[in-house]
Amino acid sequence: MTDTVTRRRLLAATGGLFAGLAGCLSDDEESSDDSASTGDDSSMADGSSTAGDQSQDSVGDDSGEGDDGGDDDTSGAEEESEDTGSEAADAVMSEVIEWDPSYAVDILFAGEQSGEVRLTVHEGDRHIVVDLGIEAEVYDVDGVRYEVMSGRCFIRENPEAEEQVPEVDGPRGDPPEIEATETTTIDGESVYVFEMPDEAEAIWYVSTSTGYPVRFETQSFTANFHSWGDTEPISPPDMDCQEI
Repeated sequence: MTDTVTRRRLLAATGGLFAGLAGCLSDDEESSDDSASTGDDSSMADGSSTAGDQSQDSVGDDSGEGDDGGDDDTSGAEEESEDTGSEAADAVMSEVIEWDPSYAVDILFAGEQSGEVRLTVHEGDRHIVVDLGIEAEVYDVDGVRYEVMSGRCFIRENPEAEEQVPEVDGPRGDPPEIEATETTTIDGESVYVFEMPDEAEAIWYVSTSTGYPVRFETQSFTANFHSWGDTEPISPPDMDCQEI
């Protein structure tokens, strides 16, 4: 933010004339005194004019100081904008992104496949809640997958509900070496913007302070990340499960 401080000073000149008359004056002397008084009044007028000119000159000089201050503030704003752009250009995804084994992500689908998938990960274990017209849950604990649907639990290697979860951990293993196009804010948090070169309209938003992903946007869904390093342990469902 740029604050502009304008200072103005106004100088005023004032004066007074004191005269005392004593004794008795002749008519000629009064006439002479009148002429002298007229000359003094003219001198006063000249003095007031001079003071007025000085006042105007002073105001004009101060106005010039205000203009100089405005130029300095504008220059500062330009430098701040340049610094922001430089920060974004220097950020490389492979160098700034971080990934914790515990996090949560809410995935919102758009278009014909509207609905939501909630994924919670805790040190490798996962809990998936699918709401895409049909509700289902998947518990992946210690390598064993449990699928809960319509009040029944099944143990299966490839749960159907799990297939509804899009890949949202692509940069975890081998993040690309691409530069951020800009910085912006999401819910008040400053983020880098990385546009994926091999995916149409796929954009990652990565926190500038922590390096954790904040959002992943594609044409079909938006994934919002949160609770990095702060999820609860995941246990198998507390119900009888049939292995198939």
